[in-house]
Amino acid sequence: MPPREINKHQIFALPKQAVCKAISTLSDGLKGIFMKQAFIYTDDKSQKFWIIDSAGNDIMVNFGKLGTNGRFQITEYADETECQKAADKLILQKTKKGYKPASDFNFIDRFYFDNEEYGLHRKASHPHFVRYLTDDFYHDCGDEEAPFGSDEGSDALYELEQAFRKNADLDTLTFPQKLICEYWGMDYLPPQADQTAESIAELCKQQGIEVYQSDKVIIATAFGSIKITGRLKPELQQLALLAIQRLDVLAQLRGWCAVNTRSEISRQMADDSQRFATETTVFS
Repeated sequence: MPPREINKHQIFALPKQAVCKAISTLSDGLKGIFMKQAFIYTDDKSQKFWIIDSAGNDIMVNFGKLGTNGRFQITEYADETECQKAADKLILQKTKKGYKPASDFNFIDRFYFDNEEYGLHRKASHPHFVRYLTDDFYHDCGDEEAPFGSDEGSDALYELEQAFRKNADLDTLTFPQKLICEYWGMDYLPPQADQTAESIAELCKQQGIEVYQSDKVIIATAFGSIKITGRLKPELQQLALLAIQRLDVLAQLRGWCAVNTRSEISRQMADDSQRFATETTVFS
């Protein structure tokens, strides 16, 4: 039976014992809804971590040697009740093996990678990405307008993840050019600060495909950097804004949207990147 609903406006009119009971009831009702916990195992031979996030109806576990990013796994369940039962069972199994709760675990200063078999998922994204980029399209692998929805954006995110696995100090600003020129063997045409609708239209007449590809990779790299590391270089953020602007013009030229208009996704990406830049201390 679900916990009895408590009217928050009535709590302060209750006796002390009743207030404690009301708070306990609320706590029990919330238990398992927001659940992200870390556990540490230490012996003479190894140190391991195990993270579980069971909010909703799926479970994410991230595990490996302490000091590494480990592996990510996602498992879906029929409903939240079944999910929570599975999570409780997993936690019990780990504690029996000697894993101890780590209430001070640092979830921020680490990288997050999608499970290749499962694909894009919020729980395999950095906490800053989850906090600031809340729209569903950020985890949509089928919407061409979304950062990772096009072939170019999806491939760029995959390669960015692989690059970060090999080099934690990866230069994300130069990554788009390296990916397009060295890996794909194509021309990289970054947007310019002084670009105009007229100059973009002229460039697209000759190299529309290269423009589209360059902008998609830049945008995917910018948002991918936040998704993986929780950080974004200021120069890359500005480049992404120019890429979004140029894609708006290209969309108008191709008839994908009306003249002097922009899509809701385009507007949201620009607004979210600006908000991230102004409200976080990890904009570097």
